[in-house]
Amino acid sequence: MILGIRSKSKMLYRKVLRALRRREQKFLRQYLRAPGTKKLHIGCYNHLLEGWLNCDLTEELVIAYDGPIYPLDARLPFPFANDTFDAVFSEHMIEHISYDEASRMLADCYRVLKPGHFIRIATPNLKCFIDLYAAEKTDLQKSYIKWLNDGCLGGREPADTFVINSVFYYWGHKFIYDEEALRRSMTDAGFVDVTLRPVSESPHSDLKNLENEGRMPPNFLKLETLVLEAMKPNRVIQTAAE
Repeated sequence: MILGIRSKSKMLYRKVLRALRRREQKFLRQYLRAPGTKKLHIGCYNHLLEGWLNCDLTEELVIAYDGPIYPLDARLPFPFANDTFDAVFSEHMIEHISYDEASRMLADCYRVLKPGHFIRIATPNLKCFIDLYAAEKTDLQKSYIKWLNDGCLGGREPADTFVINSVFYYWGHKFIYDEEALRRSMTDAGFVDVTLRPVSESPHSDLKNLENEGRMPPNFLKLETLVLEAMKPNRVIQTAAE
């Protein structure tokens, strides 16, 4: 009897997933066919950006938000055609997959981004956490350590040591970048003009005010976050003479 109930539950779950997949494919077609710029947001979690194709892997989020989140596993090839999007953005997601998986993700971001357009990647900054170990700390660093230690780490001592370790071992993190490592990954994917940007700031209108600063006390996200933007170069058209 119990096995029969479990079997029926699995069948119902699969039926629901199939219905969700059909709905999400319809949602994707509608988004791509609608007028206006096409912008890809990878790893949105609950930070939904208006006008963007908000994507996340978590099945529960897709169900909870009733459709506006497109299910996307960034470790796998993207189900989008070449040169589809006018902008690509990902905030505090790339550190949740391995370095090699992230390299493949960036290569796919390059593929689906239109030539002459920009990608923006935000991720925890290794340098920020190394700097927390300094004997002399700024007031902002002290406040950040106390907030993270008291809120997530059980108030452990020495607090800076546990906070530094947390960026590597908590929240499913797989690889923490510094500027050089992320810059190299983006360059290896084919991007050019890789540029360091402040949180929420950009000369490109589509890439301004994207980071979810409200999820932390003021200035904490700015303290811990590395942001790089880069461009997919315009194609060079070879002439017959060449």
